Amino acid sequence: NLVIFRDTPAMLQQSRVPATEQNKAAALNQLKSLESRGQTDVYSAVHPVVMEPPRTGIPGIVLVVSDFRPTTGLQDNRTIINTLSNDNNLLNSIFAFGAGNTVNRYTMDLLAYRNKGRGRIAPNIESTATDLPVFFDEFSDPLLVDIRVDYGRIDKNAIFPKVIPDFYRKGAVTVYGRFDPKNDREFVMRMTGRAWNREKELVFRAKLADAAQGSASIPGNWAFAKSYHLIGEISRQGETPELLGQIRELSRKYNIRTTYDQ
Repeated sequence: NLVIFRDTPAMLQQSRVPATEQNKAAALNQLKSLESRGQTDVYSAVHPVVMEPPRTGIPGIVLVVSDFRPTTGLQDNRTIINTLSNDNNLLNSIFAFGAGNTVNRYTMDLLAYRNKGRGRIAPNIESTATDLPVFFDEFSDPLLVDIRVDYGRIDKNAIFPKVIPDFYRKGAVTVYGRFDPKNDREFVMRMTGRAWNREKELVFRAKLADAAQGSASIPGNWAFAKSYHLIGEISRQGETPELLGQIRELSRKYNIRTTYDQ
């Protein structure tokens, strides 16, 4: 489906339809006839799309292209993120794309992060024609969806992200965690998911003592991954002293920078 959002959203179809040549041609014709006018209502455009659940074993992919600065309708960033994320309930993956230096990165990144997706900003609007297809290609070939992971004895509270996104052939998923070498001798990860109409299970085992030496950047990457989780919790709960304190402690200890480290 294709949704054009100005003052009010205009949907090409009433619901998602098969990507036949005829339907794709209709979408292209609508895009070619677009003119830049009116205001921007991000929430009203995305909400009816995420309310439509995907088919079992098939990823629901929602690609939002915007500056993520709504000028009409619901305009509070935190409310937009929370309401869309709650109503979506991780059924669809939201990928977000913007271009230029006016993009609201907070809304773009957190909307994608809390909905199993990721965001991308092109450095300038002129590069959109080349950068957007490259970004879209990263999630054009899905492999495994509805992923659930069990890490055995490893401390789950120190593993990020908490929700594992769907797997795509051209994109990697990096998971950061911590272990205690005195108590944790083996790493065991059991992963289950769906590929179309089949249930899949993968089990990975490794002796931690035999692991290759990691780079010096890994602790900082783990801290940044945890900070991103905490920022997502701030968007959900508000700026509580506990959450802000954790982010600032990570910033001080691991020398990372976030919007909350001042």
